[in-house]
Amino acid sequence: MKVQKYQDFLLEHALAPEEKISFFAMWVARFIRFCGHDTGRMTSKHMECFLEFIGRDESVKDWQLEQAGKALRLYLREFLPTQQSDESGCGSHGDTKEEDAEMEWPDVMAECYRLMLLMRYSPNTERNYMGWIKRFCRYIGGRPPTTLGGPDVEDFLTYLARHENVARSTQNQALNAMVFLFRTVLDREIEGLSKAVRAKRKRRLPVVLSTEEVAAVFSHIEEQYLLMAKLIYGTGMRCSECLRLRVKDIDFERGIVTVRSGKGDKDRTTVLPESLHGELQAHLDRIKGIQRKDLAKGYGQVILPGALDRKYPTASREWGWQWVFPAGNLSADVTSGSIVRHHVSTRTLQRAVGRAVEKTDIAKRVGVHTFRHSFATHLLEGGANIRVIQELLGHRSIDTTMVYTHVVCKNYSGVVSPLDKLDRSHHSSGTREG
Repeated sequence: MKVQKYQDFLLEHALAPEEKISFFAMWVARFIRFCGHDTGRMTSKHMECFLEFIGRDESVKDWQLEQAGKALRLYLREFLPTQQSDESGCGSHGDTKEEDAEMEWPDVMAECYRLMLLMRYSPNTERNYMGWIKRFCRYIGGRPPTTLGGPDVEDFLTYLARHENVARSTQNQALNAMVFLFRTVLDREIEGLSKAVRAKRKRRLPVVLSTEEVAAVFSHIEEQYLLMAKLIYGTGMRCSECLRLRVKDIDFERGIVTVRSGKGDKDRTTVLPESLHGELQAHLDRIKGIQRKDLAKGYGQVILPGALDRKYPTASREWGWQWVFPAGNLSADVTSGSIVRHHVSTRTLQRAVGRAVEKTDIAKRVGVHTFRHSFATHLLEGGANIRVIQELLGHRSIDTTMVYTHVVCKNYSGVVSPLDKLDRSHHSSGTREG
């Protein structure tokens, strides 16, 4: 309802081109969801947090970020004041200082994001936690955060298990988000979760390609993405780990790749396929040429992890810190505002692999992560030690790695299906009768 009024307001006062009003409304709707639907307490601080939040999404382009900023500034500075003045005339707003001092959902959302940035959570964790906190806010009907407790979280987790039929890992992710919300943001412990219905653990075997199928997919991947796919299959890295590789992480002499801040924020090393040395070196030579051109234009820097940009001011332009797979275009960093070259986005590679699979006769559900599963399975079939595979994949528990023992090609040459025996028996009896 509020978004529709905003659209009518823009149209009535000619504050935006008519063809763009629907897009302005879309950004405002996302902003309202981000703030927990409490439109009465939105401020420019909440808008800045929202813009920074969506700016970390690789799929959001610079022009979209600029459009979202315009839409929200019009919403906060032009539209909301007129609505609030109308509502205050009807006596719908309280004016007690005690009420104003309470932490409301827009403040909670902004504080969640600020603390996740401060604690250096990964962009994926930020998106997942913010998504679960917003779902929790909707589930409890937007009740004030100060009135919530353990029973509310317990009901929410039970609802996810019984009605949403989520996997156990998904429910655990929601629980982690709730713990972050209560302990870190609201500064309260969650009590009484023992009665929550826990989702059942479902064992899903990973999809694995044969070596012939891997070759078939590779034959259809566009050239600019083929090296990325080969590196994932040849090292067992996750998609994001491959795309976040920096030049200094590749050691040709030792034949290893160092994965920085992998899952669980842990570093590890994995094998660098010898067959890729020449191709990868030629690729890096091309990338070095691109960086030289960027430097000549006054750019050529990348985003550094943590606070290294303050500790080493020139490191962002050094060759060793450059992305192995940089994006095709320069763009503005949301946090600093400087012009940088990001790495290729995960969605771009996923779409490229998807297009390649469509051109094959493979009926399996194949994605980029399938190459990682195939790497582990083919190593196991080749006689590699399961503990070595665990280290290469970066699994914390050997149980996670053991799943690949269920998908290796097993020798069933001595086993005869009962159907085959039935057919043979029927055939032999028919022969005797004849």
